[in-house]
Amino acid sequence: GREAIGAFQMKFLGMVQNSVAIAAAGVADRTGLFRVMAEANGPLTIEEISVRGKYHPRYVREICGALVCFEFLQHDSSKNTFVLPEAQAKCLTDPTFALSVAGWLQMIPALYQGIEGVSKAMQTPGSTTGVPFSDFVKWGFAEGMARLNDPGIQAAYVRKWLPQFPGAVEKLTEGVHVADLGCGRGGLTITLASAFPKSTFVGVDLDQDSIAKATATLQHTSLTNVTFTCKDLGELPPGSADLVVNHDCIHDLKDPIGALRAVRRALRPGGAFLSMEPMVADSLEENTSPGAGLSYGISLLHCMTVSLAQGGMGLGAGSFGPKTYEGIAREAGFTEFQKVGSNMVNHFYELKGNTGAAAM
Repeated sequence: GREAIGAFQMKFLGMVQNSVAIAAAGVADRTGLFRVMAEANGPLTIEEISVRGKYHPRYVREICGALVCFEFLQHDSSKNTFVLPEAQAKCLTDPTFALSVAGWLQMIPALYQGIEGVSKAMQTPGSTTGVPFSDFVKWGFAEGMARLNDPGIQAAYVRKWLPQFPGAVEKLTEGVHVADLGCGRGGLTITLASAFPKSTFVGVDLDQDSIAKATATLQHTSLTNVTFTCKDLGELPPGSADLVVNHDCIHDLKDPIGALRAVRRALRPGGAFLSMEPMVADSLEENTSPGAGLSYGISLLHCMTVSLAQGGMGLGAGSFGPKTYEGIAREAGFTEFQKVGSNMVNHFYELKGNTGAAAM
């Protein structure tokens, strides 16, 4: 009835406001406005912001109005000045802050760019198509994802997350060979290589742009125990790794079972795959948390479609829970599978057994 309509309208208008807030903040991020405000360490007028950022003042006035209403900026009406509060500055402009949110300001607009292609693919039931990962790279999704994930990986992976994998810290400290699967721009690979100088690391990814960025980042370090290579995960050399790690990529793959089989063969006897995948359950009925809609939505507009674009399995992130993962792991020939821990967004899994000489 009328009450239900009113309630839904109010909820929907809230969604509209939030989506426009992200769009306005996306302009502020892309133009460097947040950085200009953070570096000022105090209030600025429209004119001062325009001069410092080399912006058109009419655009500055309008965007500042939006950013005040959405509580990114604060406004002093007596002096007509604007300031970026400390908490907002930390979350939006500090690239090393573990709880940085700035990456979303590239990722969400990129998802919107995918609407047309996903809609077309959905309306083509006779063939399996989708939006390729290369389009998302072009639209800034991969860069946004690195900005979102890397600060947390650098701050917490070695200190908080890795100890949840049995025996992993000890092995890495002693010195082992490690492959990072779907390494992207190399954030995890480089973090591990810095922390464990006696181990050697290879980052593997199918996306040439990501590998180029990872290699460029590596050149700014003094590390000698890392290499990056652009190849299919199925091309991992057999018996080449003591440990394989990944961060959020199995559910995106064209052929996740084939990739897991390749991981199993690449592992030496007694080796283990330390895998981080989304913290979701295996069915819609079990996915009751507020964040579940985010997982299904990102899966629709990214994870699932990049797999289907290659004619792949299209697992996606929405229902890639522990039971689903265990099913494909055992199908790929792993004999041991356990969930060993978690953080705020990922489950941590250890896959073992039937590796090395036994891996057929």
